[in-house]
Amino acid sequence: MDESNLDLYEKREHEVLERLGQTEHDDPNRKNLVNELTALSSIRVSYEQTEQTRLNNNARNDIDEEKLRIEQAKLENERDRNKAIWIQALLSFFAGTALTMKSYHMDEKGYPYKDLKVQGMRLIERMRGR
Repeated sequence: MDESNLDLYEKREHEVLERLGQTEHDDPNRKNLVNELTALSSIRVSYEQTEQTRLNNNARNDIDEEKLRIEQAKLENERDRNKAIWIQALLSFFAGTALTMKSYHMDEKGYPYKDLKVQGMRLIERMRGR
């Protein structure tokens, strides 16, 4: 059977409506038909509300899942950014130290080469500023 329960309720509702339309106002079966129509309508409305609630919950779950994915991507980007900052700080420190050391070894008399030393100190200060 290809028809769903909702389709069957709707089909039966139309049948009752047709029979109700054919009955007279003083017919004793009219009250039974109205009661049946009311019951069928409430069942159909209940089914539709349940389906709509299910669809809304699915949509809300999809939105929440997407929010979680976005939050996870943000955390991964923040972690990568922090790694890059630390790597840059360490490289600046080692390069600054190496330039400072090199400035002392550039002159045979032991006097530091001031421009190179200044560059090295700037790199070390840059690392400390992080």
